[in-house]
Amino acid sequence: MENDMIKVLSEWVRSLSAWKKMPKGIKCLLIPIGILGYIITSVLDKVSDKIVDNYWDGFVLTLQEIPQIFSDVLGTTYVVPLYGILLVALAAPTIWCVCRYLIKHWLDSRRKKPKTFRDYTEDKIYKVKWTWNWHPWENEIQDLTAYCPKCSGEIITIAEQVNGHAAYSLQCTHCKQKYQRFEIENQEYTDKNKAWRICKDSCKKEIERRIRAGKFT
Repeated sequence: MENDMIKVLSEWVRSLSAWKKMPKGIKCLLIPIGILGYIITSVLDKVSDKIVDNYWDGFVLTLQEIPQIFSDVLGTTYVVPLYGILLVALAAPTIWCVCRYLIKHWLDSRRKKPKTFRDYTEDKIYKVKWTWNWHPWENEIQDLTAYCPKCSGEIITIAEQVNGHAAYSLQCTHCKQKYQRFEIENQEYTDKNKAWRICKDSCKKEIERRIRAGKFT
Protein backbone atom coordinates (compact mmCIF):
# COMPACT_ATOMS: atom_id res chain seq x y z
CA MET A 1 0.00 0.00 0.00
CA GLU A 2 2.80 2.37 0.94
CA ASN A 3 4.67 1.61 -2.29
CA ASP A 4 1.52 2.31 -4.31
CA MET A 5 1.12 5.68 -2.62
CA ILE A 6 4.75 6.54 -3.37
CA LYS A 7 4.27 5.62 -7.04
CA VAL A 8 1.14 7.75 -7.27
CA LEU A 9 2.92 10.72 -5.67
CA SER A 10 5.95 10.36 -7.94
CA GLU A 11 3.72 10.27 -11.03
CA TRP A 12 1.88 13.33 -9.78
CA VAL A 13 5.16 15.20 -9.28
CA ARG A 14 6.29 14.27 -12.82
CA SER A 15 2.98 15.47 -14.25
CA LEU A 16 3.25 18.72 -12.30
CA SER A 17 6.79 19.39 -13.55
CA ALA A 18 5.73 18.66 -17.14
CA TRP A 19 2.80 21.05 -16.74
CA LYS A 20 5.13 23.81 -15.48
CA LYS A 21 7.45 23.37 -18.47
CA MET A 22 4.56 23.61 -20.92
CA PRO A 23 4.21 27.01 -22.71
CA LYS A 24 1.55 29.34 -21.30
CA GLY A 25 -0.31 29.48 -24.60
CA ILE A 26 -0.71 25.70 -24.68
CA LYS A 27 -1.90 25.66 -21.06
CA CYS A 28 -4.57 28.26 -21.77
CA LEU A 29 -5.66 26.40 -24.89
CA LEU A 30 -6.01 22.99 -23.22
CA ILE A 31 -8.57 24.12 -20.63
CA PRO A 32 -11.23 25.53 -23.01
CA ILE A 33 -10.64 22.68 -25.47
CA GLY A 34 -11.35 20.21 -22.68
CA ILE A 35 -14.54 22.06 -21.74
CA LEU A 36 -15.79 22.17 -25.33
CA GLY A 37 -14.85 18.53 -25.82
CA TYR A 38 -16.90 17.55 -22.79
CA ILE A 39 -19.93 19.49 -24.05
CA ILE A 40 -19.67 18.11 -27.60
CA THR A 41 -19.31 14.51 -26.42
CA SER A 42 -22.28 14.94 -24.08
CA VAL A 43 -24.48 16.15 -26.95
CA LEU A 44 -23.26 13.44 -29.31
CA ASP A 45 -23.91 10.82 -26.67
CA LYS A 46 -27.57 11.88 -26.54
CA VAL A 47 -28.13 11.86 -30.29
CA SER A 48 -25.83 9.02 -31.38
CA ASP A 49 -28.32 6.26 -30.54
CA LYS A 50 -31.02 7.92 -32.59
CA ILE A 51 -28.71 8.41 -35.57
CA VAL A 52 -27.49 4.82 -35.50
CA ASP A 53 -30.96 3.30 -35.05
CA ASN A 54 -32.71 5.34 -37.74
CA TYR A 55 -30.13 5.98 -40.42
CA TRP A 56 -27.19 3.59 -40.27
CA ASP A 57 -27.50 0.38 -42.23
CA GLY A 58 -24.34 -1.64 -41.88
CA PHE A 59 -22.40 1.62 -41.29
CA VAL A 60 -23.26 2.83 -44.80
CA LEU A 61 -24.71 6.35 -44.87
CA THR A 62 -26.22 7.59 -48.12
CA LEU A 63 -26.04 11.20 -49.25
CA GLN A 64 -29.82 11.47 -49.14
CA GLU A 65 -29.89 10.71 -45.42
CA ILE A 66 -27.28 13.31 -44.36
CA PRO A 67 -29.57 16.40 -44.66
CA GLN A 68 -32.31 14.60 -42.72
CA ILE A 69 -29.86 13.73 -39.93
CA PHE A 70 -28.78 17.36 -39.57
CA SER A 71 -32.41 18.45 -39.63
CA ASP A 72 -33.32 16.01 -36.84
CA VAL A 73 -30.29 16.91 -34.74
CA LEU A 74 -30.81 20.66 -35.07
CA GLY A 75 -34.56 20.38 -34.62
CA THR A 76 -34.34 18.35 -31.42
CA THR A 77 -34.75 20.16 -28.12
CA TYR A 78 -31.99 19.49 -25.59
CA VAL A 79 -31.86 20.27 -21.91
CA VAL A 80 -28.59 22.12 -21.28
CA PRO A 81 -27.72 22.99 -17.68
CA LEU A 82 -26.85 26.59 -16.83
CA TYR A 83 -23.24 25.70 -16.03
CA GLY A 84 -22.88 24.29 -19.55
CA ILE A 85 -23.97 27.61 -21.08
CA LEU A 86 -21.56 29.47 -18.80
CA LEU A 87 -18.71 27.14 -19.74
CA VAL A 88 -19.34 27.69 -23.45
CA ALA A 89 -19.56 31.45 -22.92
CA LEU A 90 -16.20 31.42 -21.13
CA ALA A 91 -14.46 28.91 -23.38
CA ALA A 92 -15.27 30.52 -26.75
CA PRO A 93 -13.62 33.93 -26.16
CA THR A 94 -10.74 32.27 -24.34
CA ILE A 95 -9.98 30.02 -27.33
CA TRP A 96 -10.25 33.02 -29.67
CA CYS A 97 -7.81 35.11 -27.60
CA VAL A 98 -5.32 32.26 -27.21
CA CYS A 99 -5.39 31.40 -30.94
CA ARG A 100 -4.95 35.06 -31.82
CA TYR A 101 -2.00 35.35 -29.43
CA LEU A 102 -0.33 32.22 -30.80
CA ILE A 103 -0.75 33.33 -34.43
CA LYS A 104 0.60 36.82 -33.64
CA HIS A 105 3.54 35.33 -31.74
CA TRP A 106 4.32 33.00 -34.65
CA LEU A 107 4.14 35.82 -37.22
CA ASP A 108 6.32 38.10 -35.07
CA SER A 109 8.93 35.39 -34.65
CA ARG A 110 9.05 34.88 -38.43
CA ARG A 111 9.50 38.62 -39.00
CA LYS A 112 12.26 38.99 -36.41
CA LYS A 113 14.31 35.97 -37.42
CA PRO A 114 15.41 35.82 -41.06
CA LYS A 115 15.46 32.35 -42.59
CA THR A 116 18.88 32.84 -44.20
CA PHE A 117 21.43 35.60 -44.47
CA ARG A 118 19.85 36.60 -47.81
CA ASP A 119 16.77 37.72 -45.85
CA TYR A 120 19.07 40.00 -43.85
CA THR A 121 18.67 43.33 -45.69
CA GLU A 122 18.57 45.95 -42.93
CA ASP A 123 20.56 46.83 -39.82
CA LYS A 124 21.95 49.67 -37.73
CA ILE A 125 25.68 50.12 -38.30
CA TYR A 126 27.78 53.11 -37.17
CA LYS A 127 24.62 54.47 -35.49
CA VAL A 128 22.98 54.75 -38.93
CA LYS A 129 20.23 52.67 -40.56
CA TRP A 130 21.52 50.77 -43.59
CA THR A 131 19.46 48.92 -46.19
CA TRP A 132 20.67 46.77 -49.08
CA ASN A 133 19.77 44.00 -51.50
CA TRP A 134 21.53 40.80 -52.49
CA HIS A 135 22.68 39.97 -55.99
CA PRO A 136 20.17 37.53 -57.57
CA TRP A 137 22.64 34.65 -58.02
CA GLU A 138 25.77 35.75 -56.15
CA ASN A 139 26.28 36.38 -52.44
CA GLU A 140 27.14 40.00 -53.08
CA ILE A 141 25.69 43.11 -51.41
CA GLN A 142 24.29 45.76 -53.72
CA ASP A 143 22.23 48.98 -53.49
CA LEU A 144 23.72 49.77 -50.07
CA THR A 145 22.03 52.94 -48.77
CA ALA A 146 22.19 54.80 -45.45
CA TYR A 147 19.34 56.69 -43.75
CA CYS A 148 19.15 58.89 -40.68
CA PRO A 149 17.57 56.98 -37.76
CA LYS A 150 15.89 60.19 -36.52
CA CYS A 151 14.26 61.68 -39.64
CA SER A 152 14.92 59.01 -42.34
CA GLY A 153 16.87 61.55 -44.36
CA GLU A 154 19.62 60.35 -46.70
CA ILE A 155 23.12 60.07 -45.27
CA ILE A 156 26.17 61.49 -47.05
CA THR A 157 29.85 61.86 -46.15
CA ILE A 158 31.49 65.21 -45.47
CA ALA A 159 35.26 65.74 -45.46
CA GLU A 160 36.88 67.31 -42.39
CA GLN A 161 40.23 68.06 -40.83
CA VAL A 162 40.66 66.69 -37.30
CA ASN A 163 43.92 67.54 -35.49
CA GLY A 164 45.69 67.88 -38.80
CA HIS A 165 44.42 64.52 -40.07
CA ALA A 166 42.02 63.97 -42.93
CA ALA A 167 38.66 62.57 -41.81
CA TYR A 168 35.07 62.22 -42.89
CA SER A 169 31.79 62.04 -41.02
CA LEU A 170 28.38 60.65 -41.83
CA GLN A 171 25.81 63.46 -41.94
CA CYS A 172 22.08 63.61 -42.61
CA THR A 173 21.08 65.79 -45.56
CA HIS A 174 17.81 66.75 -43.84
CA CYS A 175 18.46 67.39 -40.14
CA LYS A 176 22.26 67.85 -40.49
CA GLN A 177 22.87 65.41 -37.64
CA LYS A 178 26.43 64.02 -37.68
CA TYR A 179 27.20 60.41 -36.87
CA GLN A 180 30.29 58.21 -37.09
CA ARG A 181 33.62 59.90 -37.89
CA PHE A 182 36.50 58.09 -39.61
CA GLU A 183 40.08 59.26 -39.87
CA ILE A 184 41.93 58.74 -43.15
CA GLU A 185 45.68 58.38 -43.42
CA ASN A 186 45.93 59.40 -47.08
CA GLN A 187 45.01 63.05 -47.70
CA GLU A 188 43.64 62.38 -51.19
CA TYR A 189 40.70 60.48 -49.73
CA THR A 190 39.20 63.72 -48.41
CA ASP A 191 37.24 63.71 -51.66
CA LYS A 192 33.65 62.96 -50.57
CA ASN A 193 32.99 60.39 -53.31
CA LYS A 194 36.08 58.37 -52.41
CA ALA A 195 35.25 58.76 -48.72
CA TRP A 196 31.75 57.41 -49.37
CA ARG A 197 33.17 54.38 -51.14
CA ILE A 198 35.46 53.74 -48.17
CA CYS A 199 32.49 54.03 -45.81
CA LYS A 200 30.40 51.58 -47.86
CA ASP A 201 33.28 49.10 -48.05
CA SER A 202 33.69 49.31 -44.28
CA CYS A 203 29.94 48.79 -43.82
CA LYS A 204 29.96 45.75 -46.13
CA LYS A 205 32.78 44.20 -44.12
CA GLU A 206 30.79 44.74 -40.92
CA ILE A 207 27.70 43.12 -42.48
CA GLU A 208 29.76 40.11 -43.58
CA ARG A 209 31.32 39.88 -40.09
CA ARG A 210 27.88 39.81 -38.44
CA ILE A 211 26.74 37.10 -40.84
CA ARG A 212 29.78 34.95 -40.06
CA ALA A 213 29.24 35.48 -36.34
CA GLY A 214 25.51 34.67 -36.66
CA LYS A 215 24.59 38.05 -35.14
CA PHE A 216 22.42 39.32 -37.98
CA THR A 217 18.78 40.07 -37.05
